Amino acid sequence: MPGIKITRQRRSRQTVGVAPSHHGEVRLTEEVSRIDTPLASVEWFETVADSAREDKHRIKAINYSLPLNGAPDWVDLKVRRAVWQIKHRVLHLPPPPIDADAANSLLQKLQSNVAEESFEPTLASSLSMRRTRKKVIGALLRALEHIPDADLRAFTVLNRNWVFTPEQLNSISASTLKNRFRTHLKRAGVLDLPGVFIAFLHGEFEPSAGVYVIHFHGVSTAEKAEALRGLKSQPGYVQSATGAAPIKIQRVNDRVTQFTYLLKSFWPQKAVRRCSDGEERRDRHGSRIPGLFQTQYLVWLNQQSLGDITILSDAWSRRNGGSPAMRELYLSIYQRRVDE
Repeated sequence: MPGIKITRQRRSRQTVGVAPSHHGEVRLTEEVSRIDTPLASVEWFETVADSAREDKHRIKAINYSLPLNGAPDWVDLKVRRAVWQIKHRVLHLPPPPIDADAANSLLQKLQSNVAEESFEPTLASSLSMRRTRKKVIGALLRALEHIPDADLRAFTVLNRNWVFTPEQLNSISASTLKNRFRTHLKRAGVLDLPGVFIAFLHGEFEPSAGVYVIHFHGVSTAEKAEALRGLKSQPGYVQSATGAAPIKIQRVNDRVTQFTYLLKSFWPQKAVRRCSDGEERRDRHGSRIPGLFQTQYLVWLNQQSLGDITILSDAWSRRNGGSPAMRELYLSIYQRRVDE
């Protein structure tokens, strides 16, 4: 997108899940922080300052999406939205439906987090997700420490039916999408196999068609990952219009980098463009989702919980128990208090 610049401070390590700065530039900054794990791994994360800066940008974007001072001046709002459409070159897209009350509720959480008045957990706050990601990924590293790299696989799963217009996104929940995916996993026999399986819902915005594209990133035993190929017998697990495979499986060779990729705090925009050879290709690098659509997806995320976007199988349960590390992983996601 014009005006969007992507910079990396190191070519060897790409920080995953870092959001753009308030100037629209995607800054991949690095902060070294130790995770309390026998692996003594070094984790690369966005800094607190970067997360606060990102939340300030989100506050600004939400304010721009709502009537001034909360007054129902919809004429003024329409004018500002028209200016926004011209600025972001999305004249072909109508403004997405945004629930003003829900947006105001999120606005208060973000303002509280930035001001450090009280901490408001939400998937829509970069500051909140920085804490969540450190906790969950740290627990994941400890839980899988005993499994050799050769016996693990990272994966991404796409489905053509997980593409939603702004109106459709508002009418569906993350838990519904997760449960549909879980049903397909059961039908393919993936969850019947022994070994841990964890996947997180993620999304991106495709501006040419004005749709949100949902997918899942995860890690599992090699046997379960191989069984994911059986999903191709289920509806929608076919090659995308740009040639992307519905199931991508990778060997695990850098746990810190690959595991931090699984749970992200930022949805990017990636356009599908028709090239000179007539083929359609998706942007390789992401940019910031334009203001009103950014507000919509953040409002949607604020209405979901971490458990809503997560599938965790064969790790720990109240009935079957499990290792202390798997229990820690379970509690880091579902945030439930379990009696000793």
